[in-house]
Amino acid sequence: MDTGKWETPRGCVKKECTNDILFEHGNVSYANGSEYLNYAQATCYPGYEIKNSIDNSTETELLQCLPTGHWAIPMGCKKKDCGLQEINTHTTVEAPDTTFNASAVYTCLHGYNTTNETVITCMSDGRWSGEAPICSDIDECQNRRRPCHYNANCTNTEGSFKCECQTGYRDLDGFGGQRCADLDECAFGGDFYCKQALNQTRVCVNIDGAYVCVCNKGFTGSNCNLDIHECNYNTSCGPHAVCTNTYGGYTCACTGGYPQGNPYVGCFVPVLLEFKATGDRYTNIDNEIIEAYQISRRLPYFGEYVHWFRPSMDGFISLDFQPLYNQYGGENASEWKTAVQNHRVLAPLWTNIDSRNISDGGMWIHVFTDHQKDKEDIQKIQDLIHMYTNQTEFNVSVALVATWKHVTVHSPYEPGYELVKHQNLSMQCILVSDELYTYLMFNYDQEQFSIRPLPEVPVASGYTHLDYTGTILSDRQNFTYLNQGTNVIQGPHGRWLYNVTVITQAMTNEILCKRFSEMYKVELKDWIHEKLEFALPCPCQEVLMMEDYTFTRNDSLRPGFGSHMACYESWFFSAYGIKQKCCYMFSKLQTQYPGAIAAEFDNQTVAELLEKGYNQCCSHGVSQRFCNLYQKINPPDDCSRYTISDELPPRADIMPDDRGVEKEHKEVADEGILGHLVRRVRKMVGL
Repeated sequence: MDTGKWETPRGCVKKECTNDILFEHGNVSYANGSEYLNYAQATCYPGYEIKNSIDNSTETELLQCLPTGHWAIPMGCKKKDCGLQEINTHTTVEAPDTTFNASAVYTCLHGYNTTNETVITCMSDGRWSGEAPICSDIDECQNRRRPCHYNANCTNTEGSFKCECQTGYRDLDGFGGQRCADLDECAFGGDFYCKQALNQTRVCVNIDGAYVCVCNKGFTGSNCNLDIHECNYNTSCGPHAVCTNTYGGYTCACTGGYPQGNPYVGCFVPVLLEFKATGDRYTNIDNEIIEAYQISRRLPYFGEYVHWFRPSMDGFISLDFQPLYNQYGGENASEWKTAVQNHRVLAPLWTNIDSRNISDGGMWIHVFTDHQKDKEDIQKIQDLIHMYTNQTEFNVSVALVATWKHVTVHSPYEPGYELVKHQNLSMQCILVSDELYTYLMFNYDQEQFSIRPLPEVPVASGYTHLDYTGTILSDRQNFTYLNQGTNVIQGPHGRWLYNVTVITQAMTNEILCKRFSEMYKVELKDWIHEKLEFALPCPCQEVLMMEDYTFTRNDSLRPGFGSHMACYESWFFSAYGIKQKCCYMFSKLQTQYPGAIAAEFDNQTVAELLEKGYNQCCSHGVSQRFCNLYQKINPPDDCSRYTISDELPPRADIMPDDRGVEKEHKEVADEGILGHLVRRVRKMVGL
């Protein structure tokens, strides 16, 4: 300056980092300040851990304010992984996911059972809520109702049983004593004689207590010594197979280019399922959305029930009522989430598909349920699920099928009816459920799969999760392998199966409720129904109940029904160990859920069983769909046995034949209502 001195310098201060760290599945504390070299503490939510953690213990991360004025990039959080428990002997486990909040369902193999809980959950500390159950052998011969024929003996084996025909009887079916019959003449020597006499060209047949020798298949003549040469007469070889005569028969072999399949029925594998039902056909459309179909049965998808589905010609169906108009799917995670637009999408091949002016092309929609009289189509799908998953108790409740046949991709240069001649596509999407487990199947035809979309046209296959993220199976670079591979054992090329099951607590309660019903629907039901003959009957109207002093009001029996529900219970256990309960809605006795109540029993074992069954079938907070199963075992009172005669004063018009009732009325008049009540109670409790 003009004074001969330097200006006073302003000096330097530490840079400040902004408090805007994005920390996935957690929160950030800036309590230590936001200046250069300060640390912010990021903490994961319960059930999550830092992404690089390997021991489920690191739940916090320190992020330093850098010289650039930005915080260090956080690693974020991931769900803790409980890992899969070691499976005990005779047990299978269904655990699509082992991370926080996921469930693992354990099932005993056929012939074994367990008394332990079969569903455990991954908790926030990275441990399972319980141990895998231990399955014990069932006494099949004792528990089954006549497992063998009455002329057979039953023997328990590990996990099963076997039947053997008794001495003097033979097995008709070859299944070990399921049907045992008297020994036949062919078995006592006739079969040996027929075969030995003419070098295996004859067989023995039982007729009216004797036997005759007839020509074996492939032979003819009076002595059965002439070879028929089957290929010259009535060959049973399938398409693309050649027939070769053998001595007394024939063989079939696939011709070149058809290496797969059974040559007797056809040397190619039809991957797409064909159905007896015609279904709904949609033709001559491009980029059009089909009207929504309502699903009449319970269909869980990743643990949530879906009620609608909407097909699109562009190679997908959405599990929603509202339409999705996108012609193309997303080829990576971010593109997929954008493309689905908050729809749950199942896409065997999501691209711009055209069926216009193609005479034999289009899309077919089938909806199958177990309510249909003809079970042939639904059985076909069920058999495949049994084969591929070993879920032999999986009984199809509902199946949605979308089939694209002989269609092509849209092209601005060539019309569909010309393009389909050298670029064709046939594929199928099947969503099938037994109301608990749900599977998704994609089928791709091995011959009708030659499409080549333009380089700029996206192609994707996959399915959407509940949070609208997707499992992407292929994109435009690799979709052509879909009909060349498979992910199922014994499956033909072009078939892919995915488990989209998540079992919630409500679903688990339904399973346990069904098991409760199966275990106790005979012995316990009969015991209860016998005891109920001695229970105090419920009055049909609440006004009558209010005059019956053997009952007291207790609205806590049925919480959550509001002021229009009133409940009563007898204030003592009778001599037969029964305490009756009655609930009234708008003053009328309830006999169906909601509102109905059943008896309580002094027998502790029975009381505990009924409480457990009620919680699984009927209690507040569960679906209550199977409450009727519980009520078949322990039904509510229907007031049919109730009579008001004991409470009425004597009447002049009582018939002479009713002398016993008249005497009872006189006792009421002499003793008063309270004295009569005491006598009635003393009688019921056995005093």
